[in-house]
Amino acid sequence: MISVAVMAHNEEAGIARCLEAILSQDGFGPDDRVTVLENGSTDRTAEIVEAVAADNPAVSLRRIGLGDKANAWSVYTFNVSPGIEADAHVFIDGDVVIRPGSLSAVRAALIDAPDALAFGCLPYGGRTADTWRARVLREHGLPGNFYALRGTTVTAMRDDGWCLPVGYMGDDTFLQWILKRRLDPMVKPDKTAIHPVAEAGFDYESISRGSASGLWMLYRRQRAYAMRDIQSKLLSDHVMAAPGNRPPQDIAELYPNAKPWTALFGPFGALKPFKLRKLMFLYTWWRTRQTPQRKGLPWHQEQA
Repeated sequence: MISVAVMAHNEEAGIARCLEAILSQDGFGPDDRVTVLENGSTDRTAEIVEAVAADNPAVSLRRIGLGDKANAWSVYTFNVSPGIEADAHVFIDGDVVIRPGSLSAVRAALIDAPDALAFGCLPYGGRTADTWRARVLREHGLPGNFYALRGTTVTAMRDDGWCLPVGYMGDDTFLQWILKRRLDPMVKPDKTAIHPVAEAGFDYESISRGSASGLWMLYRRQRAYAMRDIQSKLLSDHVMAAPGNRPPQDIAELYPNAKPWTALFGPFGALKPFKLRKLMFLYTWWRTRQTPQRKGLPWHQEQA
């Protein structure tokens, strides 16, 4: 049995296509289910999901007041998944469309790679899809847009406190790191813990570079990536400081540890190649000095 978790924030333009692609899969079985985690939307995302759910009993809507993907992931993992006996939990972003045959391929991979904790699916359609796809296959990557965790993996992460902190922007970065260490940050990485599924893929649209609005969106994305860098460095330092350390419930709990130069260094013990966004290090440090303004309850205060 497969349980699909769809992360949706202001996705009225594409959520119907996303759900149709899931429900029309040959590999979507009679016992499979889809939970849409609509978080902090101000558009018609929830209404569209409710209309789809009215005709499809496999679909359910979980409304979350706080608009935050990492928080929505933890809501699903800690509050929703305990009531689901799934062999695999598939995580999909609401703005992508998975390709035909993808769920069948994931289901087959559960058997073909019995030692894998997670399964990475491949990107198509975007401007950098070819390079990204090759990297996923080579490095056993875990694209945050579409991937699967074995049911026992989700249970182990939930039981051992491996949450995604509220406000954290690097969900796939952290998941890939801890899964390759088989949920033990003190051991060497084993890339076979993540199995790339060559037959499973997703389509997405790249941001246009041909307009002022597109360039502004690209800048905002790079600014978010820069914030992700400093958050990931703080999180890696915390988790690796002692064997029993686990992620905090809120990433802001680690902000007092930030220094102006923190973002210049790579997370999880590895220096990464220099990128232009590193020049935003003073901006990201300044962001850690601010108190986050969030609306809605975090995952650890939500009802199961």
